[in-house]
Amino acid sequence: LTVARNTNQRGRWDGTRSVFPEWFRMYVDLEDGAEDIRQVQAEIIPGILQVEPYIRIIHADWPRTLSDSSIEASVHARQERQKIFTEDDPPNVSFILSESCMRREVGGPEVMRAQLDYLTRVAQLPNVQLQLLPFKTRTYTGTVSFSFSLLTLGAPGIASPLDFVYVEDYDDARYLDDKNAVRAYGDLWRRLTAAASGPAESMDIIQAIAKQYH
Repeated sequence: LTVARNTNQRGRWDGTRSVFPEWFRMYVDLEDGAEDIRQVQAEIIPGILQVEPYIRIIHADWPRTLSDSSIEASVHARQERQKIFTEDDPPNVSFILSESCMRREVGGPEVMRAQLDYLTRVAQLPNVQLQLLPFKTRTYTGTVSFSFSLLTLGAPGIASPLDFVYVEDYDDARYLDDKNAVRAYGDLWRRLTAAASGPAESMDIIQAIAKQYH
């Protein structure tokens, strides 16, 4: 409730943070306070994993024209989010990425090499796990088309942790905390985790794809 009330608090979303659309702001707050973050992405690299040139290309191709200052603010805002990987007491962060995220060329070979190299570096952090769902996977290939995030927030005292599902649309997002919905997405996460390549094998595949961009 506190997070929801503070979403539009005056002064909280000034500066570079103001580039986030209102429907995404609660996610940034939840992400900042989460103990565990799990994300599935099907087509492009998740925003929190994007390198600077990749971010610039994504925003340059945005349906509405953005000013140079807006693009700079967007780059800075996403880079600020990435600090959660290395902050004191960082959350556990897990990703399942479809191979199409690696194959969809954004900005040309040089940008993709930098992007995939960054993924391999982040995946070496002790609190980060990255798995790739390759094209040749024969199980649950249809369900990887559903991109979503699962966030767990610790609750004070003896209260149970709070679980949220974040599902993003083109111009809006849904925040689900209904137990049945959270359970359903949790079950889907576990099935996708089992179907994806292991972390070590995933790094080998990503590095092999990166070499193909040379």
